[in-house]
Amino acid sequence: MNLLKYTFLRLALVFSISLICVWVLKIAVLLSIIFALLMSLSLSYLFFPKLREAAGVEVAQVWRKLFPTKNIKHEDTLVEDEYVEQMKKSQGLDF
Repeated sequence: MNLLKYTFLRLALVFSISLICVWVLKIAVLLSIIFALLMSLSLSYLFFPKLREAAGVEVAQVWRKLFPTKNIKHEDTLVEDEYVEQMKKSQGLDF
């Protein structure tokens, strides 16, 4: 739900800033949209960090559900430990 709130907030900022740029400041449409995107990015980053972080957490949770990863690092550690134990036994260093 936080992702939707954050998205609608950013879209509202982009829309309102671009309308102000086009109607009040008489700036070209493309330039006003680019300016509005940059302003909405900076305003949302400065004034809505909790909502941005909550939206990021939601995206990460969905991403992990869609694309689960294997714990390769743990498997590598087990293989390396087994290899070290075998080398210790073969050299007689097993204490």
